Amino acid sequence: MKKAGKTRLAVASLGLVSSVGAYAADGVSFYALIDGGVASSNISGKSLPTPSSKTEFVTGGYAPTFAGLKYEKAIEGGIVAGAQLEQGFLLTPDNSGDRWGFGNGNILNRQANLYLKGSLGNLVVGTQPNIAFNTVLLGDPRFGSNYGSSLAMIDIGGKLNTVDDASISYTAPTFSGLTLAGQVVTQSKTTSVPAGVGFGQGPSGSGINHGARASATYTYEKFTGGLAYYTSTIPGTANSDPTKSISSSRDSGTILALTYKLEPVTLKFIGADQKVAATSSYDLKTWGLGAVYALGAKTTFDAGYYESKVDVGNIKTKTYAAGVQYKLTSNIALYGQLARVEAKGDAGTSAPFNFTWTTTLTNFLSAGQTASTANVGLLFSFF
Repeated sequence: MKKAGKTRLAVASLGLVSSVGAYAADGVSFYALIDGGVASSNISGKSLPTPSSKTEFVTGGYAPTFAGLKYEKAIEGGIVAGAQLEQGFLLTPDNSGDRWGFGNGNILNRQANLYLKGSLGNLVVGTQPNIAFNTVLLGDPRFGSNYGSSLAMIDIGGKLNTVDDASISYTAPTFSGLTLAGQVVTQSKTTSVPAGVGFGQGPSGSGINHGARASATYTYEKFTGGLAYYTSTIPGTANSDPTKSISSSRDSGTILALTYKLEPVTLKFIGADQKVAATSSYDLKTWGLGAVYALGAKTTFDAGYYESKVDVGNIKTKTYAAGVQYKLTSNIALYGQLARVEAKGDAGTSAPFNFTWTTTLTNFLSAGQTASTANVGLLFSFF
């Protein structure tokens, strides 16, 4: 696979498509990942929404959809300088009528950065991936699928943003299997959050005032483990100066990812302990385990089980999901997946059940409801 910043880990974690070619030392490279399909969801239980079932076209059943450009040039001292621009988009407008999805509504909502890389490590400045989210992708048994994975609760419920604006990150060279990385998010103009987010802040990092992230990844033979910690300060009520706020709150969390390869099976575990202070204060604990089974070079099966608990409102969700991907060509994969999410809790509580943010059906389940989704689609990759 050609290297493409956040794309590198996201697509490698997906395992749905094979790479083609190699990235040139100097010059411009174009890449894209496009996921479109049909999802049929049904919500059963108490106080059902209207509608309670829907069959619809969705962008990103398994993966985010985006396209980008990357430029690299070798300079003195064995250093490579580069720039990366990446836009997340939807294949159809979402239910609010805009094109917010897999990134906020801004231009270049996923990546817009400059970087240096060499024997002393990688330095990236600008809009780029949240390294704590990369640890989630490493350990999620279902590649971080937008249906039936840990992303709905960790990223929406726990408000772990996927992209950091105005940030600086440094990744040290790998030594004896250990890779360390750190990231600082500086103050920047805040962006709006789509209506209906409610329980969480959304997947794009909207509204973060400043924050810090740190991660460690260790690989030894068939084992890989990842540990990440993050903090994010969320501005409160803004005054006439959009860069200042009257009050603020602080979210934080720890992410643990474990993988072990027993060819052709890879076992995976994801765990997260998150403390959310914005809007209302609560602690969220999520864990999931499962496996990926590679049947030959073209077919991959995956399955996962997840539980999440919130200490306020007695919210608890259980998720059961499985999927299959079949490579039609080196660039196109056909996939199908089934997901079931059960939500429990006190009256009036709710929890997210998917990470698509493009559905015309509600994204949240009330206590006592169960959502079942069947999704088929095509995933196109060009790297």
